[in-house]
Amino acid sequence: SSDKTSIMMASDAKLSYAAQTPFILSTTVRENVLFGLPFEKDRYEKVLDACCLRPDLLLWPAGDLTEIGERGVTMSGGQKARVSVARAVYANADVVLFDDILSALDAGTSQRLFDNVFDNNVHNKDRLLQNSGTILVTHAEHVLKRVDKILVLDRGQSIFCGTWAQLQSFQSENTRHRATLLSMRSSAQLSASSDTTNSSEKIDATKNVKQVSVIAKDTDASKGELKSDEQREHGGSSVGVWLLWFVYAGGFFFIIMQVIFLILDRGSYVVIDWWLAIWTSSAGTEITVFGRTFPNQYDGIQAQTPYLIVYVVLIVFMFVFLVARTQWAIHGGIRASRRVFSNMTHRVLHAPMSYFDTTPLGRIINRFTYDVEQVDIALAQNMSILIICCSWAVAAQVVMISIVPYMALVNAMVFSLYFVMLRYYRGAGADLQRLDAVSRSPIAASLSESIDGAATIKAFDKNRHFALLFQNHINQNSSAMLNFVAGRRWLAVRLDILGAFVTLCASLCITVFSDQLGLSPGLAGFFFIWGSTVSITFAFFTNSFSEAEAAITSIERMHSMEMLPQERSMIT
Repeated sequence: SSDKTSIMMASDAKLSYAAQTPFILSTTVRENVLFGLPFEKDRYEKVLDACCLRPDLLLWPAGDLTEIGERGVTMSGGQKARVSVARAVYANADVVLFDDILSALDAGTSQRLFDNVFDNNVHNKDRLLQNSGTILVTHAEHVLKRVDKILVLDRGQSIFCGTWAQLQSFQSENTRHRATLLSMRSSAQLSASSDTTNSSEKIDATKNVKQVSVIAKDTDASKGELKSDEQREHGGSSVGVWLLWFVYAGGFFFIIMQVIFLILDRGSYVVIDWWLAIWTSSAGTEITVFGRTFPNQYDGIQAQTPYLIVYVVLIVFMFVFLVARTQWAIHGGIRASRRVFSNMTHRVLHAPMSYFDTTPLGRIINRFTYDVEQVDIALAQNMSILIICCSWAVAAQVVMISIVPYMALVNAMVFSLYFVMLRYYRGAGADLQRLDAVSRSPIAASLSESIDGAATIKAFDKNRHFALLFQNHINQNSSAMLNFVAGRRWLAVRLDILGAFVTLCASLCITVFSDQLGLSPGLAGFFFIWGSTVSITFAFFTNSFSEAEAAITSIERMHSMEMLPQERSMIT
């Protein structure tokens, strides 16, 4: 634009802004108007009256403490526009920008709002914006006679700047511009008479409403609550949730096949270690296994060939069973994820509009992002590891007790302590993971809301205010996650101590009972290796169990979406 139409602002000047598409926070009407500013009762009431909001607030259950739905879905377009105007007016800024706010209002409301907020006539000495520079972008030609200065733009080009009187006599050399100005003057003159006739009646119609207060007490806030708190379970995950995953993974057939693959996998692994123990025992003597005689190792290199052939065959079988049990578990996790996601999506798409009015968008996004990721990746992996760890624990007990029966007493005591500690941990561990999942919803909602209202937030210079709100949501989520990690470390330290105790007992058993039990060096090493794996098994079992239980809360949360009410069928 030219120098005549440029806008100069001091660097410290305050600015407020009402956008063409109103930015509405998912909170109460009062918080939307205040927008982080202190509450001044007198000015606040004047702003509500000026923006014609009092009649609307009287109809709402908690007055100005009534909650507005996501993006203002519970309000009409005109109500959202007037709330946006009220926010800009209440800010009492040095410069106030209004972007085509009158187009969303009906003729009567538009007339009253213009009279209360913009009209600068002599009998309106208490005008709220009398100390502010006001810029109104509008297509409403009928208001042109009542403003101080007019800037006319045609396709982004400035064609006139001046008063209404100057506009009456202004003639442009451009034919298109001349037609635009003629149309504006005609429209303004046609609407002038009707505005004069009806203005007094419209103002009188609002006087009776002004006597009723719409400023609600804090105790009445519950009447206007629209959003419900996100529901979550408490304590450890129920058996039903675990069974639900197995049902989604393939049901009874999946469980039977998984058990068979695990028996074959762990059995082949134990047989390989047992064969190595037999192989080491053949030093200096021939051995007979299952009716077949194997040569003495001291007979040369060729004597090792039969042992190697058996070892390779066992390795091949173990590899086949290893791949089978892993792929079966992973594909079960994929089936479970696909089914629960499909069911949740179907239920959400057919949910009634009342559900979307009362549920923040961030909560729904959280289900379809974080929870789906947990079920797709974390739960599938950790359930597979957990199932394998169970087979490790069973195999270790069978091996140790079959070689040294006294280890049954030690293992019984250790496993009793283990389950006591695990039960104690589960009381808080699963809850902390749920808190982590629940606290992610406000992060997504806050981010989405801030992106939608970026222009308004920047205009009001509220960047820091919204950044602090977002940081607060991040801090709440981080505190839950850090406590969850600390709880896992608490359990891991104690399980390492139990594992070390089992290894110590295994060493003592070999030392004390080796001659009594007639253990060969190979079997003694076989026994010690499996005894020392208990500590590793505990660590993997605890880690996979805590991770699986943490991730299975996502199944719990996604399953709750499968319980959503549904719209009636359109087919009758």
